[in-house]
Formats: sequence, C-alpha cells, structure tokens
Amino acid sequence: MAKSIDDMARAKYLVTWQDVATGESGAFYTSWFDSEKYNPDLQMVIIDRVRDLVSFDGETWKDIEDDTL
Repeated sequence: MAKSIDDMARAKYLVTWQDVATGESGAFYTSWFDSEKYNPDLQMVIIDRVRDLVSFDGETWKDIEDDTL
C-alpha cells in the first residue's frame, strides 16, 4: 500500500537494505529505529532524516554531506 506524502514526512528514518545472497532489496520509512534490529546480513543503511545523519552499521552515525555543485 502506498504511503501518503504526510506519512513519509512524519517518518524520521529511511532504511534501505539488500540481501547479498538473494539479490533482493528494498527500502522503508519508519519513525522508530533500534540498533538491536540492525541486520548486517542485509547490508542495511539507515538515514536519520531529521538530524541529517547516516549509519552503515546501526550504531555509528555520520553527517550527511551537502552537494556543493
């Protein structure tokens, strides 16, 4: 089911994932993220849209750089 623009705007996180074994991939919005739910087998990337941070391991957060072009 497609989410409305309002639903996506309220979600704090964008999570992307790819299963290396199957090639399956996807993404979802969520308002809640817990590092215990991070799955390294799925090569997850978590983007905190409120604080402009990204995590590649579910625990360490890095600033998202701005494109200066």
